[in-house]
Amino acid sequence: MRRAARSRPVGKNARVTFYPTAPAAPVLPAGDPTAVVGRRIGAALIDILITAGVVALLFLAIHDTINRNDFLGLSCKDVRDAGGTNLCISSGNKLYYAEGGKARTIYGVAFLAGLANHVLLQGATGASIGKRLVGLRVIKKDTGQLATFGPNFLRWLVGLLDVSCCFLIGLIMIATTKGHRRLGDMAAGTLVVEPHSVGIAPAIQGLTTPQFTGPYATGYPPAGSPFTPPQAASPPTGWPAPTPTAAAPPPPTAPAPGAQPAANTPTWDTQRNTYVIFDAAQSQWLQWDAATQQWRPIS
Repeated sequence: MRRAARSRPVGKNARVTFYPTAPAAPVLPAGDPTAVVGRRIGAALIDILITAGVVALLFLAIHDTINRNDFLGLSCKDVRDAGGTNLCISSGNKLYYAEGGKARTIYGVAFLAGLANHVLLQGATGASIGKRLVGLRVIKKDTGQLATFGPNFLRWLVGLLDVSCCFLIGLIMIATTKGHRRLGDMAAGTLVVEPHSVGIAPAIQGLTTPQFTGPYATGYPPAGSPFTPPQAASPPTGWPAPTPTAAAPPPPTAPAPGAQPAANTPTWDTQRNTYVIFDAAQSQWLQWDAATQQWRPIS
């Protein structure tokens, strides 16, 4: 059946039994591709726990211990005031702490763990461990391609400001900005999306695309719904679609200025590869626009 359909002649050389319908309107992605705030928070918590786990293991391996009874009830506050370290845990009569070079080693390992996870791994694969577990990727805002090492390094470096503010700035920004971007995303030009959005330039109203002024001006189109832009003004006439005939009509001769055909009958125009008709009421030639299923003035 398929082979026969391909070999069947069309246009002016065949019997016209149907007219092609308008091509399907493109289907826009359903909703905002960056609306993944809940999973972003989950991914951040996973990454924090991973870094904290590395720090805890190293602390257990190199910490110092003090018997509180030997120092008249010494507390972690006293250790912090004396040694300037926050790495202290009190358990029963024991104080476990790290200061000086040991504290610097632990802080350095925590810094390198974050660098490896958020820059090296994320730059190579598009996701940190946390993002990969919850199904997220970091992409470039302009292209939709995975963000490489440079943008991820800038994103992570600026993101340290979020850490210093207990992540409050980042939480507020991803909840209120277009594209759900925090400071690191704005500096690096990145977005966080689901894996199926990778490689597709993101369409975010007011950020990467103009704000809609049509039927979806107040939100994104629902899933599976084709976006139909506002229709142009009605054509100047009410001519119906071409009526199929036993054979395609011969091509019309080029209309002379002011000339009118004998009858208002659709005819095939080989130059325009469509039907044309002369509208006597309007005194002008029209051509059939298959995309809009309307008669349009010949331009």
